Amino acid sequence: MNYVDLFGYKVYENGSIIGLNGKKLKSKRPQIEVLWGVERKAVEVRYARFVYYAFNRDTFDFNDKSVIIQFKDGNKNNYNINNLKLVRKKDIYQGENHKLSKLTNKQVEEIKKEYNSYKQVSDDINYPFKKISYRKLAEKYNVSHTLIRGIIKGTIRNKEKYIIKWWLNLTKKIVYDNIVIRGGKMSKRKVKTIQKDLMALIEEFANYKIKIEGKTESSIDIYKRNILEFCNTMKIFDKDAFINVSAQTIKDWLIKLDEKKNAETTRNNKLTSIKQIFVYLEDELDVEVDRKIQKIKYAKAPIKESRYVSETDFQDLLQNATSLEMRAAMSVLFTTGVRFSELLQITCSDIERGYAKIMGKGRKERTIWFQPTAIKECKTFINFDRKKIVERLGLNTDLLFISRGGLPIAQPVFLRSLKRIARKKGLYWYNEMSPHKFRHGYATAKLNEGYPVHLLRDSLGHASINTTNRYVHSTEDAIKDMMIKEQQKNDNL
Repeated sequence: MNYVDLFGYKVYENGSIIGLNGKKLKSKRPQIEVLWGVERKAVEVRYARFVYYAFNRDTFDFNDKSVIIQFKDGNKNNYNINNLKLVRKKDIYQGENHKLSKLTNKQVEEIKKEYNSYKQVSDDINYPFKKISYRKLAEKYNVSHTLIRGIIKGTIRNKEKYIIKWWLNLTKKIVYDNIVIRGGKMSKRKVKTIQKDLMALIEEFANYKIKIEGKTESSIDIYKRNILEFCNTMKIFDKDAFINVSAQTIKDWLIKLDEKKNAETTRNNKLTSIKQIFVYLEDELDVEVDRKIQKIKYAKAPIKESRYVSETDFQDLLQNATSLEMRAAMSVLFTTGVRFSELLQITCSDIERGYAKIMGKGRKERTIWFQPTAIKECKTFINFDRKKIVERLGLNTDLLFISRGGLPIAQPVFLRSLKRIARKKGLYWYNEMSPHKFRHGYATAKLNEGYPVHLLRDSLGHASINTTNRYVHSTEDAIKDMMIKEQQKNDNL
C-alpha cells in the first residue's frame, strides 16, 4: 500500500497514519509532532485534513479560509484519500443554489427572522428575554444545530468571517513555508525563512553526494538536516549569506550545541556535514569560501565502556521474552550480527532456504547464514503469531518481521521492547540496550571462538578491519586467563 511521509508520519492511502512511535493514530484530532525549522512542536490537527494535505500538498491552499474536508460516502470514519473531497464552506448547507442544500433561501430568511423576533420572558433579572435555542430551530427544520448557528452568525454566507482552525491551541508563533500561525489563525506574511536559492544549493549538494559519490539517501538526509539546523540556528537564510559564512560562525554554532548538551560525537557528526558542503562549494563549484572551516578541530570524545550482549546475556534475554517475534528477532540479531535495517529485509523464504542476501550500509550486498537455533525460533513465530496477523489482515507479504498492523516493525517500538526485556532480565545498563549491542556481541563471540578477523569483517559488512576492531570486546575471563598465564611465565623465569 502506498504511503506519503509527512513530518515523519506515514500517511497511507486508506487513511491510516503511523506515528513517530510506530503506532497507528486513532484520535479524530490527534496531537501531531511537526518539525518547524529545527524544533519539534506537538499541535492538534483534524485527522481528515492531515490525510488530505499529505496527498495534495501542491494544490491545497492554506490561505483559502472557506474550505473544509468532506466525506463522499458520508461515513466520517472512512478516511480513505479517495473518500475525501475539498468543499467550500458556503457551498455545503444553505440556499437553493448550493450543491448539498437542505434549506431553501426562503427558509434561511425565515430562520433568521424567527430567531431575531423570538422573545420569551425570563425570570433572570440580567436577561429578561431569552432567544430561541439553535437546537429547537434545528429540530423544527430537521437540520443540524451547527447549520442553524452558521446561518445566525453569518459564518456560512460570509466566507471572510470563517477561519479554518486547523492548528489549534497554539500559544507561540510558528513559521512554515511562509505561513504564520498564531492562536489558530493563519495568514501569509513576509517572514524570514530559508530562501529557495539556498534550498536549491543544499539539494544540489545532496544529489552530488548520492549520484556521484554513491552515498546512501539516509546518510545524506542526516547531512541535510544538520545543515538546515545550522542555517536556522545562526539565522542564515539565503545562498550568499551561506557562502560567506566564516569559521568563527561555525565555532559559535558548536558552542551553542555544547550548551544544549549535545554530546561530543553528535557535535562532530554535525561539523562533518558542514565541512562537506563547503568542500563541495570549493572543489565542485569553484566558490571562494573560508578555508579555515576545514581546519576546525573535532571535539575529543570520551572513551566509555562499551556494552554488548554476551552469550549469557542472550540466553537470559530469550528466557525473559514472551513475544515470539522478539525471540525470533533477537536470535537472528545475535547469531548473524545484522543491523536493524538489514533485519527488516529478511523474508520467510530466506528462513526456509537457510540464508539471505541483504543490502547493507554503502549499498554493499552480502549473504548471511542462519543457525539452527535462529531458524527454529523464526519458524515458531511464522507458524503461530505471524500466521494470525496475516490471516486477520488478509496480507500477501513475505517479509518476516511485521507488526500487528501488518507493517514492518518500527525501530522505536522494537527498541522499547528490547529495553523492557533487558530491564526484566535485570541488566543494569538496560536503558542503553539496542539492536547494535547484539551486533557487538556477535563480533566478540566469533573472535573468541577463533574466527579470523578478515572473515569477521566480511560477515559484518565492514569495509575496513579498523571498524571491525571497534566491535570486538575482551571478556573478563579472557583478560584473567591472559594475566594468570603471564604471571606463571614470570614465576618460571
